[in-house]
Amino acid sequence: MIELSQRLTDRSTPLHIHLIGVAGSGMSGLALLLLGMGHKVSGSDKVTTAETERMQGVGLIFSSPPSAAAVKKVDMVVYSSAIKPANPAYAAAKKAKTPLYRRAECLAAILHTKKGIVISGTHGKTTTSSMTAHVLREAGQKPSHYVGAEIPILGANAKWSEDGDHMVAEGDESDGTLALYRPEHAVILNIEAEHLDFYRDIEHIKEVFTKLADQTTGKLVYCAEDPVALEVCSGRANGVSYGWEDADYTATDLRDLKGSSAFTVKKKGEVLGDVELGIPGNHNVLNALAAIALADSCGAEFALVARALATFAGAKRRFETKYLSANYRIIDDYGHHPSELAATLQTARSLKSKRLIVFFQPHRYTRTQALADDFGKVLQAADVVFITDVYAA
Repeated sequence: MIELSQRLTDRSTPLHIHLIGVAGSGMSGLALLLLGMGHKVSGSDKVTTAETERMQGVGLIFSSPPSAAAVKKVDMVVYSSAIKPANPAYAAAKKAKTPLYRRAECLAAILHTKKGIVISGTHGKTTTSSMTAHVLREAGQKPSHYVGAEIPILGANAKWSEDGDHMVAEGDESDGTLALYRPEHAVILNIEAEHLDFYRDIEHIKEVFTKLADQTTGKLVYCAEDPVALEVCSGRANGVSYGWEDADYTATDLRDLKGSSAFTVKKKGEVLGDVELGIPGNHNVLNALAAIALADSCGAEFALVARALATFAGAKRRFETKYLSANYRIIDDYGHHPSELAATLQTARSLKSKRLIVFFQPHRYTRTQALADDFGKVLQAADVVFITDVYAA
């Protein structure tokens, strides 16, 4: 990992790096980082999208479909978790003995060239990582960032900043690669039974988060409201907790502003100040507390952090209002775990609408089967529910 980090930061010898599966949100972000670092970046995928067209405008050499020719004479190849050994580009790189890296391996190597900040958890990662990047940027710290969705307020899902010391990255726990990171600071939002097509059980999931915690050299920010995160993180010398009470950072005097939230932040019982958060929901208040605790650990001024949170508009498909009139509000949300769904429905109810109608598309057969009872209980919070076929990808 150290050798790869050194190669990626050697400006005297730019690399030609090819990304297989570059149309995906995670891989497209990686492409933007590598382009920002000064490398020649090519990529291939089965489809051409608006994102691949946009990236071509900033230097990506794109080809579709993946082919052996695309990886000829490249210095290294990075591939997404969706890529199979039979993929022509992957097979050709393997045959030519071109160095092959998983997406998370490349991201970890990039993160290690900065003071890395990993935002982790079963859910809430994209919102919290984009919120953290936004507040650090508004506080004048010029962070690099890598998040898992389009973030309008950040301009892109990833950006390399040569001048800033920090890099904020969303850490994916779905395949165990979270254990690759050795960040300066880390956030653990929550730990729940998820991705059981990869993990044996909750104990197996805890092992990966525990390794991340063990490898964090600076502050380990965690949610005291989540019992498993509390179990993994409490008692550590570098632990920093947040929650409603009995935590280092707390939110009190919550006010629902119908589309936004306001609250008072305390640090170890002392008032830091008030925050008006640009997105609704108590779960987002907790996400904001995580970002506040992290920003404070990085030396950001609270007044600048609070001002940034007031302008935060959220990520695409995270309680995103698609249509609003006097009679109707249509909200799009990516939540695909019962806890995420419960938070979304609770937030929707807080808007005081007459009826809550839900169109729900389950994501992945294994998750739907394992958590069917929980999904059923959570969906009872709606007035009417329509369920589509399972999206299995």
